[in-house]
Amino acid sequence: MKKQATVWVFLRGLIRESGHWGTFPEQFQKAFPDHHILTIDLPGNGIQHLNDSPTSMSDYARFAHGELQKALFDLKDEGPYQINLLAISLGGMVAIEWNRLYPGIFKRAVLMNTSIKGVSPMTQRLRAKNYPKILNLILNPWVKNIEAQILELVCNDLKKRAVTAVAWNKIRDERPVSTANSIRQIRAALGFRPDISSLNIATLLLGSEKDNLVSCQCSKDLHKTVPSQLELHPWAGHDLGLDDPDWVIEKVQNWLLKQDKELEKTTTSSNVSREKPANSSL
Repeated sequence: MKKQATVWVFLRGLIRESGHWGTFPEQFQKAFPDHHILTIDLPGNGIQHLNDSPTSMSDYARFAHGELQKALFDLKDEGPYQINLLAISLGGMVAIEWNRLYPGIFKRAVLMNTSIKGVSPMTQRLRAKNYPKILNLILNPWVKNIEAQILELVCNDLKKRAVTAVAWNKIRDERPVSTANSIRQIRAALGFRPDISSLNIATLLLGSEKDNLVSCQCSKDLHKTVPSQLELHPWAGHDLGLDDPDWVIEKVQNWLLKQDKELEKTTTSSNVSREKPANSSL
């Protein structure tokens, strides 16, 4: 039997696109050279920035599923596939809904700094101190140094902010997200209240203790609600893949090894239980 090829689907968060991953996909690829990495832009963002953003998480999930099918067609000579999700913030909400709508598609999920309505309160899902600033950034998308201001909310590594702001400003110039689409995405995120029991695949939750945008209590609450492994970063901000990509990759590597060992143990136990006892009759 041909070994399954592993595919990772990366999903970004609110008003962000694949370009905002920076070098993280390349670093992840280096750590997992035999895996395929697919980055998907949701409607209204990135290469989809001219399209309207839905206000329903189900519509984002269906769109992402269509994009995945197209990408898998390009990889058709290398199947079958084991498909995993790696998502941050709103991308994690899309991942949860995607798994609900298409059960059996995904093997594992890594969710970073994700918050869920009905699991955590609004004041933790989006820190109240940031409401005025976020509203101003959305209603005035061309304000000077807007990406630098966003980085103050999501990045705690001061050395990375300046160089990242240059790259993010270029993304904004080339593929701007409209105010209307920003508002639609916020509506979708705030209104999404999933059947959390549908998150029935192996799940790794990564949270940031010093997240200035979303309280890490949201990751803790989600961990209490669904079977999962939780890892917390001591100093990184909301954008974990930007602040400390090595930490993220290490946690994913360790988790996958643990998953494989548990699977091997389960398989061995199952095989032993099926063995018939030796015939001891004389």
